[in-house]
Amino acid sequence: MVVIKSLAALASFGLSIAAPQASVSSSAVSSPIPSASSSATLTTEETEDLYSLHEELVNIPSISGDEVECAEFISKYLSDLGYYVEEIPAGDTGTFNVFAYPQELKDEGAWPEVLITSHIDTVRMMSSNTRFTSNL
Repeated sequence: MVVIKSLAALASFGLSIAAPQASVSSSAVSSPIPSASSSATLTTEETEDLYSLHEELVNIPSISGDEVECAEFISKYLSDLGYYVEEIPAGDTGTFNVFAYPQELKDEGAWPEVLITSHIDTVRMMSSNTRFTSNL
């Protein structure tokens, strides 16, 4: 499985807040996330995989209140990458937030030092004839 070198790819995942605790040295953790010394340039294969992931996510219906399928996809995707994944219910809505971090941190009893958070749901388009011509 290709290592994702772009934090922007992870920003598309809805990750919940983690309380800070003792950190684990970076040498003790082998994560799918590269170290700071890794190249910032994606390979052609990584770029194609990133676009493919984006396309898969965009094609999953995820209108607010009906984003369970997207949350399940993200949960499985991160689990398959080796992340520790928790599905945390979002009230009584039937959906959940995805909380994920490297399994190695979980095994050490540590929390991640960096949090990336985002929405999974999307907002229904108000009108198909609306065109935005400028930023507000």
